[in-house]
Amino acid sequence: MTADPPAVRAGLEELNSLGWIDRVRAPDDANEDFDEFGNEVTGKWMPKELTPELWERIRSATIEGDLGIGAKVLKDHSRACVYTRDYRDLDDLRRILTELRDIGARGWIDYKRDCDTQRELYGRGAAYSCSPPGTVDIKVPRWSVGREMDREAVVDADNLRRTSR
Repeated sequence: MTADPPAVRAGLEELNSLGWIDRVRAPDDANEDFDEFGNEVTGKWMPKELTPELWERIRSATIEGDLGIGAKVLKDHSRACVYTRDYRDLDDLRRILTELRDIGARGWIDYKRDCDTQRELYGRGAAYSCSPPGTVDIKVPRWSVGREMDREAVVDADNLRRTSR
């Protein structure tokens, strides 16, 4: 008989087949808030090229409540996700980014909203913001598919209001 994986013991759903091997959550759960476009507001910093030691620091900081609201890592440690409560809260995003830098995350770190993952936006243009190597700067990429979809939703809503008058 094999032991349950840590995620199952913590009450989390089984990790899917995309290669995620470990997931933890902070003592506080995410809020169930939505933005003005109807999108869920949770998101994630996605550091790349982790070592097992860096993952353990991320894991511990998350469990202690010092990082984000949850975290998971791919089995090859090529990427982790450190979840945030609200992509609109820049102070919290910078606090989490600063902690990631302090515990050893070095390269570019992309930030992606969970609503964009639900929209199946991956690859080029999927990042909502990013942080250059070695900084806690939060930059807006030249192009973000999710931001464009939000703009289109505003235009569509404005057009609907005009035609319904």
